[in-house]
Amino acid sequence: MRIVTVKDAASKKAFLELGRTLYRDDPEYTPALDIEIENTFNPRKNKSHQHGESIRFLLLDELDRPIGRIGAFYDHRKFGRNPHKVGGVGFFECVDNEVAAHLLFDAARNWLEGKGCEGMDGPVNFGANHMNWGLLVEDFHATSIGMPYSKPYYQRLFEGYGFNVFFKQQSREMDLTRPMPERFAKVTQYAMERHQITIKPALREELDSLVKDFVLIFNEGWQFHEGFIPLTEREVKEILAELKKIYIEDLFRFAYVNGEAAGFMIALPDLNQIFKPYRGKPGIWGFLKFVIRKRNNYRSYLQSGQLDRIRLLIMGVRPKFQKLGLDAVMSYDARERFYQLGFKRIELSWVGDFNPKMLSLMEATGAHTSCMHHTYRFMFDPALRQTYSMVIPMDTKERYLQEQGHEGKSQFEEIPEP
Repeated sequence: MRIVTVKDAASKKAFLELGRTLYRDDPEYTPALDIEIENTFNPRKNKSHQHGESIRFLLLDELDRPIGRIGAFYDHRKFGRNPHKVGGVGFFECVDNEVAAHLLFDAARNWLEGKGCEGMDGPVNFGANHMNWGLLVEDFHATSIGMPYSKPYYQRLFEGYGFNVFFKQQSREMDLTRPMPERFAKVTQYAMERHQITIKPALREELDSLVKDFVLIFNEGWQFHEGFIPLTEREVKEILAELKKIYIEDLFRFAYVNGEAAGFMIALPDLNQIFKPYRGKPGIWGFLKFVIRKRNNYRSYLQSGQLDRIRLLIMGVRPKFQKLGLDAVMSYDARERFYQLGFKRIELSWVGDFNPKMLSLMEATGAHTSCMHHTYRFMFDPALRQTYSMVIPMDTKERYLQEQGHEGKSQFEEIPEP
């Protein structure tokens, strides 16, 4: 077996085709689109390359047939917030062979060490953590857009190499055809009246005017998360420009308290339901068909039953508003509107085990567990491997929660029964 670097058209094609080869008999497999993977490693498409580098490796057998792949990358913006410089690996696929997997991990490790990294997380994305992040370890059914699908034995390959679970990512699915628990309606009415809460969709013609609100909410709401990198208005405009291609106005919602930007949520139609038959490469005609049928808020797909699920990508509230029950208000409002649009299910994904408030909220909605992913960490120094814990210093996180007065609770739990 030998490792080769992905450089030319032939090796890029082999990197993409390997997933389809390994999962050829798995009806649940829905890969990321080829163009999405290629864009991740393209410096002209992925702005993360402005702050780091990426590389891809293929593993070939004795007959030069691809039997494994891995990507490696680092973003030096994240180094400043962590006690150690940690890079990442992702897009891992491999035959069930420990030696083969170790060769891939070694190749990534050696490259990252050469770039000054002291460890690696995986499998992760070179970019936003709501896409292609984590290893599926439970409930191996068709995943929603951006959620990775994995072979069950991959857990053994990662842990056998020495990766330790860094955090667990829980996803839950809620049945939109069933009303939410009655308490949500009561809390919503109480909170909206008492705190002058309003919820509005992000209309296309108003997106530019919402950029400042987006930046404010995101940068304050996520500042305590591991690996947090503040967003700029320019970056948000680029994000929204991409979302415009696929989003529905009513799935992108902003919350205001007395007219002040307080929180937002972004949900997307589960495009995996649409693109699953193409196995990652819909081609020109597949994309053209999609453009035509997604008009009028995906009405054609909804009416045919091909699309019935959405995925909640992100939801956040500024710290100063986190004791008003705003998460419950936004959840109740979203369920009502999403159901009116014709969707029957929503996947709430993903929430890390470091976020007890959101886990509590998901539990309160009555949503059932749909899948579990793990994010692993491997420190190159064996001594660090034994002692390393969450990168967010727990004393900092606990002190913040104590100052807010609701450690481990969801905002929903703090609102008294009206």
